[in-house]
Amino acid sequence: MVLQLPKLLDDGCVLQAGATIHIWGAGDPGRGVLVRLDGKDRTTRVGDDGSWSVPYGPIKAGGPYDLTVRYEDGTECISRQCYAGEVFLCSGQSNMELPMAWVRADYPLEWNREPDPLLRQYKAIPDCDFNGPRSDHDHAFWQGCDAETLGDFSALAYFFGRRIRQWLNVPVGLLNVSLGGSPIES
Repeated sequence: MVLQLPKLLDDGCVLQAGATIHIWGAGDPGRGVLVRLDGKDRTTRVGDDGSWSVPYGPIKAGGPYDLTVRYEDGTECISRQCYAGEVFLCSGQSNMELPMAWVRADYPLEWNREPDPLLRQYKAIPDCDFNGPRSDHDHAFWQGCDAETLGDFSALAYFFGRRIRQWLNVPVGLLNVSLGGSPIES
């Protein structure tokens, strides 16, 4: 199996600052994994089920931090840049899903703001699978906030995240996993 990180830990991800966090992924059972974040190394072994996880933290708000994951023998290596700050789960139905593009006429000045690469949204694209839970999102991505990406942001999450950025002046990660008409259990 190829060494893997989940999409949630792709380039530009935001990790929770000031708390113990976990870096996790998948790989070949029994192989040693070395994880380096913020200059600190952790090692673990891939379990029989193909998963691994290591604790870190607390990490100081800021970044970008280099995240490197590799097998101990160096045969495979994954590198990411990530930030640490405040992370919020933005889940719900249509009131959370409503994108900024749909309210542009009401808030046209938002598109004239300076880009804010530290206000970041992780957008999980709905993809139904009725065969059981998945181990990762098939279609999801991190993006910073600028005039080109603003339309994709959840309007509610955007205004909330912008306030938090102004108040705390740290990176803010908005995990947009909303889906109109969905029951909360989903």
